[in-house]
Amino acid sequence: MLTETIEKLDEKIAVQETELKSGHEVMRSLGVEIAEKELKISTLEGDLRIEREWRQSLQDAVVKDKERISELNIEVQRLQFLGLEMESFRKENSRLLILCKEQENTLVEMGIRLSESTLRMEDLREASKGFVEAQWTDDKDVKDCMRCSKEFSLTRRKHHCRAYGKIFCSICSDNLMQLASSAKPVRTCDSCYASLLQRFSSSGTSTLFQTSERGTRNEDSGSENSFTTR
Repeated sequence: MLTETIEKLDEKIAVQETELKSGHEVMRSLGVEIAEKELKISTLEGDLRIEREWRQSLQDAVVKDKERISELNIEVQRLQFLGLEMESFRKENSRLLILCKEQENTLVEMGIRLSESTLRMEDLREASKGFVEAQWTDDKDVKDCMRCSKEFSLTRRKHHCRAYGKIFCSICSDNLMQLASSAKPVRTCDSCYASLLQRFSSSGTSTLFQTSERGTRNEDSGSENSFTTR
């Protein structure tokens, strides 16, 4: 009996040792598998960390790009405003150029007219030079108009011809003509006026510095009640 019991125990021990060996094998296998899993986990964690860093860098880049886009939009608006100002300046410049050209043309025309006026003035002074030295007739020496021979009175006043110096009534001396000795048109008698007008016409100055007062006075109206010479 004892021998059988010992044999059974030996068989159990052998079976348990076999199972123990199998358990050790399983444990070694599981340890290897666990190590592989831990390596994979470590690798995945590294990849995940890299991906997170990459995503963060992408997010930072996106933020910077948005800021840059905002700055570019502001710059575009500024350039558009400058473009509008530039266009306005170009239009104003074109307008000023046209105005300047018109002013230049006006100045040229004024220069031509001034030159013509200067030449005509010289012609006029030259034409009236012969009348400058005319002798001034004294009022007391003349009783009648030296052209129409009408007697002077309170209503028929005496007037000196500034070109000839003689005395006439208002009707015979109601002409205005600029002379070399005067800065503005002065009174001249009909004879001097006609003579000067003929000279001015021949020299091309017939339209300058000459006017007539004929018809503006009525000698017999009584409005001229002074006998003093003008």
